[in-house]
Amino acid sequence: MVKGLLAAAGLLLLTAPVVGSGNPPEDIDYEWYKKNYDFMAIPDTFFTYESEFIIPESFHRPDSTEMTPYQYWISHFPIWHHGKSVGQVGGQRKYKYTEICRSVHLPWRSRLFTDYGVPLRLLAEFLRFQQREYDLKILPQKGQLLTYEDWLKSKPAYNNVREVYFQPSEQRDSSAYEYYAFLALCQENTSYKSLTDNCDSLAEADLAPGDMYIGYDKSGKTGFVYVLMNMFIDDHGNKIYAFATGCPYACDFHMPLVNEDRNNPWLTVEQIKSFAPVAEYTGFYRLKIN
Repeated sequence: MVKGLLAAAGLLLLTAPVVGSGNPPEDIDYEWYKKNYDFMAIPDTFFTYESEFIIPESFHRPDSTEMTPYQYWISHFPIWHHGKSVGQVGGQRKYKYTEICRSVHLPWRSRLFTDYGVPLRLLAEFLRFQQREYDLKILPQKGQLLTYEDWLKSKPAYNNVREVYFQPSEQRDSSAYEYYAFLALCQENTSYKSLTDNCDSLAEADLAPGDMYIGYDKSGKTGFVYVLMNMFIDDHGNKIYAFATGCPYACDFHMPLVNEDRNNPWLTVEQIKSFAPVAEYTGFYRLKIN
C-alpha cells in the first residue's frame, strides 16, 4: 500500500512538482525544463528527483540563493523514468534497468562519452544554455589551454609527443557544429588526471551539486569519476547526495544502484567514498567555470 501511495505521488509530482525554498520556480513545467535542458529527448514529459525518488523525512533541497547557477542547473537535471536501462557504445546494453537507480537524461552518440568526458559535456551544455560558449576553455592532458575562440580561427594538430596545439586557419563563424566539434577535441585530449587539472580541490564540507569525486592511478589514464548530481540537507546541516557516473568506454550516464532500493540513491560523503573503487589518488574537485 505504501509503495502504491509513493507511485501515485510520483505521478502527481510529474505534473505539479513539489517546490522547496525557491527550488524550482513555482511555474515549473515541461517548457521550463525544455528551456533549461533543450537536449531532452522525450516530448511533453520530464522526471525529477521528487517524482522518482524517496526523499528522506526532514531533508529538503538547499535554498537556491546558496547555490551557484551551475550548481542549481545540475541539481535540477532531468533523469529518465525507472524503466530505462544503460546502453553502451555499439548499441549493446551495459546494465539492465533493475541494476541501476536511474539513467540521467543526457543523450549521446559519441565514443567520447566516457566517465571522464561527461563532465566536460555537462559544462559545455551549461555554458551553451547561458549563451557563454566562448567561456569553454579546457587544459588537455598534453599541450596548452584549448579555447573555443582559438578553435574558430585555427585547426588542431599534434606534435611528435602528442601534444595538441592549434595551427592558424581561416576564421569560422560560431555554430552548434563548431561548438560540439571543439568539445569533442577537448574530450579526446582528456584523462582522469587532466580532468582534475581543470578543477579546484575541494573540502568535503563544501561539496555541492556538480562537484566530483575522482580517482586515478599513477598514469592518470585509469580511474573513476563520480559527479554529485544533487544534495539534500536537514535542519541540522546533515547532507546527503545522489551521484552519477559513466564508463571508461562510452555508456549512458547513470546513477548506480547503491543499496537494495532503486528509489533511494542517497548517500553521505563517507558512504560515497566507501562505494568507490580503490584508487592510488582520490579527491573531491570542482570545475573551474569562468
